[in-house]
Amino acid sequence: AAHVHSGSYNPNPPASVPPAAFSAGYDKVQQSTQHDAAMREAEQRAAAEKQQEQHAKAQKQAQEEEAARRQKEVEERVAVEKMRREREAAEKKRVDEQMAAAEQQRRRHELEQQAAQQAADIKRQQEEDRHRKMAELLATEQARQQQQQQAQAQAAATMERKKREEEEQRRRQQQQQQQQQQQQAQ
Repeated sequence: AAHVHSGSYNPNPPASVPPAAFSAGYDKVQQSTQHDAAMREAEQRAAAEKQQEQHAKAQKQAQEEEAARRQKEVEERVAVEKMRREREAAEKKRVDEQMAAAEQQRRRHELEQQAAQQAADIKRQQEEDRHRKMAELLATEQARQQQQQQAQAQAAATMERKKREEEEQRRRQQQQQQQQQQQQAQ
């Protein structure tokens, strides 16, 4: 139909798209829109999944890091505890060794004292024995001398008595002789 450039009514208005074509186009646009929405939804879902995956991955990594940190803490605590036990054991060993050495020294000193005491006792006993023997010898010697003196005194007394007796006898004999001479002279 020819365009009429006038103010009169045109029963066939110029349409660039006929109704059927328009309907088909509309469907196409609608399909395209639906397709775009589905694509966007899929993309959004994929992005959400990816985000969720990343979040889970990050969460897992954080958990692993936390577990590793805890494990490290445990290992450090164990190492510190081990070092503390080793230090305590070394200290205990050192103290025990010191005590053992002190005990050994004390025992040695005690034994030395006992030995010195025994030596002193033996020496004292020997000294006492020597003094006793000397005293016994002296007493024996004194007794012997005393006996000798007594014997000498007795011998001297006996000799004196004999001498007196002899003198007495001689004197009596002289008297008898004198008496006899006097009698004979008369």
